Amino acid sequence: MAVPFYFSVPGCDTRLARSSRSGNGFLVVIALWFVASCALLLTGIVRSLPPGPWLQIFGMWSFAIGSIAFFRWRPLNKWGMGLSLRRLTLFQAWRFIPALTFFYFYYRLGKLPYDFVSVAGYGDLMVAVLAVVAAGIAGSGAAWKWKAVGAFHIFGILDLTAVLVTAIRNLATNPEIMAPFREFPLGLLPLVLVPVTLIAHVIALAKVSKGSM
Repeated sequence: MAVPFYFSVPGCDTRLARSSRSGNGFLVVIALWFVASCALLLTGIVRSLPPGPWLQIFGMWSFAIGSIAFFRWRPLNKWGMGLSLRRLTLFQAWRFIPALTFFYFYYRLGKLPYDFVSVAGYGDLMVAVLAVVAAGIAGSGAAWKWKAVGAFHIFGILDLTAVLVTAIRNLATNPEIMAPFREFPLGLLPLVLVPVTLIAHVIALAKVSKGSM
């Protein structure tokens, strides 16, 4: 009867375990962040804040902290670099949901300005469609796939940047016109979903720069 033979590099198992714990911890933080944001929105706490770009500022700070943690904390970086580039790219297809939500709030409810919907709605719809195409390219053997996938993720970041700028501009001129973002469910976008989406773009670009699938 054959006896299985195992060996391990000293310290390797410890590093892998530490990376896995960091990744799991990161997901737990996001889950708690999501639950806390839901509570703040549903209880009306966010709605009671004075009009202003507070949610957008919080979202950008969250994105900055998450990105710095990814690049500076080795276990978290190792976990992020171990994620599938194809799945990170396909993840961006979720933006089809806010795109339709923006159109609904504008066309059916009349609660969002056209200049915001024209940027956020059409932009997210385009990114969602391209995400499926880019994910297919990422899984192919094409030599140019790195440039194509990298270009997609840069475009995704620029799209969210344009949305942010448009939102802040509207808040500066007429804060009440962006009131739906101080309520559930749209408030989850600047509080949680946009920062997480941007961090996913950053991780994907880091993988592209290393030629890592």
